[in-house]
Formats: sequence, structure tokens, C-alpha cells
Amino acid sequence: MTLEMKYGGFEFHGFVRDYGQPLDGFYIGVDGVEGWMDGVEMRTTAEASPDGVGDFVLPGELANRTISWSGLCFAQSEDALAEWGEGFTAIASDGDAHRLQGDELGRQRWAMAQRSGKPTFRAARRPTRNLRARYEISLNAPDPRKYASVDRALLAFTSGPIEVVVRGTYLSTPTFTVRATTNMPAGYTLRVGADQFRVSAPLTAGQSHVIDMNDELVTLGGVAVLGAKSGGVPLYVRPRTPTDVSLVPNSGAGQFICSAPPTFV
Repeated sequence: MTLEMKYGGFEFHGFVRDYGQPLDGFYIGVDGVEGWMDGVEMRTTAEASPDGVGDFVLPGELANRTISWSGLCFAQSEDALAEWGEGFTAIASDGDAHRLQGDELGRQRWAMAQRSGKPTFRAARRPTRNLRARYEISLNAPDPRKYASVDRALLAFTSGPIEVVVRGTYLSTPTFTVRATTNMPAGYTLRVGADQFRVSAPLTAGQSHVIDMNDELVTLGGVAVLGAKSGGVPLYVRPRTPTDVSLVPNSGAGQFICSAPPTFV
């Protein structure tokens, strides 16, 4: 079995690898990590039915994900234990969301999470072979989705069309990179299954657009291209379902990458 979490520059181990060596660093307690392998709540809204009988229930949305765990921190000196403690209690203190990397049962996933509440770190008064402190941490992932690495086969340019199969349990929100091999003055259309996303902004040979379907923003050299989208809908790839993906230039020729991360909830 495997269990390891990484967050804010710290590693939290689930198991002692070598009992013959002095213990050092953070270890997760016997209760494991709460909220990481679990599902999340469904946020629903009900309105009184206009017919007067029962409720009219609006489509639900996934709520945020809360993750927490506790355990012991070990050190070989008081100074080292104090260093661990001062660093830990300041973890993610900038208030931003940081990458939380989890490896449990051999499944490596990541999410973006903020610190929630205060981390606690209390040194144990009873001396043992290893100096130790009990710690607790609680995190909040406003986006409850967890992600895995994009399959390498999807990271190569192609003129397509291609059939994409993405691992996961939830809709994958892809990022497209479109590169013009000849001038594409009239824009292009991206297609995923029956859905389309149309871009009117031109590309000259060698230039590339990056389109993140999370916000439908089209960028060129890292700068947003205002008014680039001319129509269509955000594109998603259904998990474990063969899906046709293609690039259709309105003029000229180009290639694309469909970077669709496996997504889990």
C-alpha cells in the first residue's frame, strides 16, 4: 500500500520505510487522510413547484472538497523539531490555493487547495527515542475535482482528426494548442464529438493559439486575444468514451494538441 501527501513544500508519509533509521519529518496518523478518496457533497436547490405539488429541483452542482489529516512529526533534536513546527504552521499562509499531490493505493492525483483553519503543532512532553510533535492540518479545495497526468499520446501535434479516450470519472476540460503550418487568416473550428468552438482570430505560419476551455480564453504568446471566439460552446471530453476530436481551418492548414487531463471526483 502507498500513502503520501505533498503540500506547501512539505511531504507527509503514510508509512515508515525503515524502522532501523532515526525518524525525521511528518507522518500521517492511523486514520489516514479524510476527504481525499471520498466523494463530495452535491449542492442542490429546490423551488416550490408551480403546479403546487412537491418541489421543482434545479440541476445539482458539486460542492467544494475538504481534506484533513493529522499525525506525528519526528526530529532528532529540539532545534530540528522547532524548525519543522515553525515551517508547518506557516504553510500556505499567503492565502492562495496551492497544489496538493496525493498518492494513495498507487493512484497519483492532484488538486488545488487552500489552507482552512489553523494548522496545529504541539510537541510531546514525554521523551522517547525520537522527539515528536502532534500536528493537524485542514484544507479546502474550492474546485473538488482531482486530476491525473495527461496521457503522453495526447501531447503530440497532429493534423487530426483523432479519437481520444480519457481516463477518469468526470468530464475532462481540455486545453488546446493550435499551430498554423501555413497562414490561417480566417480562423478555425475545434470539434469534440458534436460540439464546436469557433475562433475567428487569424494565425500566421508558425504561430500558436492556446485555448483553455475552463475560461474559453484564447491566448497568443501568453497574451489574451480579445474577441477571438466567434461562436460555439465550451468543449469537454467524456471519460472512458471514444470521442472524435478535430481541427477544421477556415483557410490554410494547422495542427493541434488536445491536452485533456483525466479528471476524478
